[in-house]
Amino acid sequence: MKCIVCRKAEARAGTATKILESGGCLMIITGLPADMCAECEETRAEETTPLQVRVRTMAETTQAAVDESRRVIENSRNTVKESRETAKQSRHLRDRADVLWREVEAVVSAAWRLRRVWRRDDGDPARQ
Repeated sequence: MKCIVCRKAEARAGTATKILESGGCLMIITGLPADMCAECEETRAEETTPLQVRVRTMAETTQAAVDESRRVIENSRNTVKESRETAKQSRHLRDRADVLWREVEAVVSAAWRLRRVWRRDDGDPARQ
């Protein structure tokens, strides 16, 4: 078979390297069956080999996995932001609960003091 580029020499069977771009991924495939010209060194790989089909499928699968990973990462970031906001609100509520508890303790303490004062003012020694 004559070389389709220079048409001078016979093309002989060999292997070639091909660069494929699919789904934003660049892949270099070596060892593809190809016809090579001894004169112009042009290589002509078979149009579609099973390997190319598998590589394209792998590239598409890889891109889908990358897209899914990006989505999961974004969701995780949003969850972390929400958790931080919830933690801030929780700390605020805890601090408010502590303040209220101290106020309740102060009121109870004041009530006990008042009770003692009232008992003393009654003059009943049995109640003191």
